[in-house]
Amino acid sequence: MAQIQVTGCVLNDLIPKTGQSGCPYVSFGLLETTGYGKSRWTQIYQVWVWGKEEVDRLIKLGVGKDCMVWLTGSLRLVDAYTQKNGPTKQLKVAYKDCRLLSSPKETQQTDNPAAPFFGKELDGDREPLPE
Repeated sequence: MAQIQVTGCVLNDLIPKTGQSGCPYVSFGLLETTGYGKSRWTQIYQVWVWGKEEVDRLIKLGVGKDCMVWLTGSLRLVDAYTQKNGPTKQLKVAYKDCRLLSSPKETQQTDNPAAPFFGKELDGDREPLPE
């Protein structure tokens, strides 16, 4: 399994859930932007966090929609199914550690043109990954 360190924007609010085994978990999308100008592109990861302590830690940090975070974990390419594209591949990160870099209010107040692009142009659909 590949280890990953990624900085990105959280795409949705964290909603704690309980799995069939009784273990609490959360999952959220993470948008990473790479490059600048015309060569800029985005990558979406699906992050999974298991365990009460880890879930509580993220919530206490204030991680939520539009927050910038730095996180580490294990990266896997998994089979997935979407209504639009049918069978596809998805990048899944099993959470290990996280740092909150900025809250949504701090992110919106920046007027720096070199600031990271958070993908406000995204329509929620993405291209299928190559085989």
